[in-house]
Amino acid sequence: MTLHPRLRTACLLVGLLVAVLSSVGRPAEAATSSRRTLSSAELPYFSADLSVAVDSSTQSKVRAVVSVGYRSLNWERADDGYTAGVAIVVELETLKGHKRLYGDSWERRIRVKDFKTTVEAGKIRLFCKAIGEENPIYASEEAAKAAGFRAIPAPPTFLTAVTNDDPDKGGLLRALKVDIGLILHGEQHYEYLAPVHVGDRITCQQRVVDIYDKKGGALWFVVSETEMKDQSGKDVARARSITVVRNPDAAKK
Repeated sequence: MTLHPRLRTACLLVGLLVAVLSSVGRPAEAATSSRRTLSSAELPYFSADLSVAVDSSTQSKVRAVVSVGYRSLNWERADDGYTAGVAIVVELETLKGHKRLYGDSWERRIRVKDFKTTVEAGKIRLFCKAIGEENPIYASEEAAKAAGFRAIPAPPTFLTAVTNDDPDKGGLLRALKVDIGLILHGEQHYEYLAPVHVGDRITCQQRVVDIYDKKGGALWFVVSETEMKDQSGKDVARARSITVVRNPDAAKK
């Protein structure tokens, strides 16, 4: 019997209710699940490899490998983070009559959770000492209020220290299966939208916005954005980071 493979794939982003990396590799759930199903207006770019073999008992075995690049993923807001995923449907039919012999589906999801941190006066003092900042508004509440601030403000670059408070530091890269030992910090950009003060509770929301390669795949660049909001939900800053990932396999090609 000759089998004719037909592969269809759909990419998505919608809310999910599971923990960070355990969502990757989780099989599709029944329609009664509280999770919304994967859907997409456009099909993503993907590649598929198919092999067919017959074992000693004359049983046909089919192996399908479907790869979807991270660039094809869209990221959407979930209740407490960003999520992206892929749904894959594989169907096998006969060449004649298109009789359906087999069909199955899988879901793969990536989720990056938000994290929250409180801006503390002590951390600002240590930060200013480290960078040589001596402006009294960063050490004295009286000086800060005299300058028009409601409390001691955080220096602009202090937001770097805020992102370092992530309890799952490096979680996004691990979700992308990146070896932390192969990374370099490429670039960092900040867009300041409102002052941050001592006592503010900052929520950081991170997602991937682009992944590209250079030098024939020897270097990969992961571009991520972090949105920062205060306790009232007001946007205070956006950070854009580029992480460079060395590909040790590129030299072997």
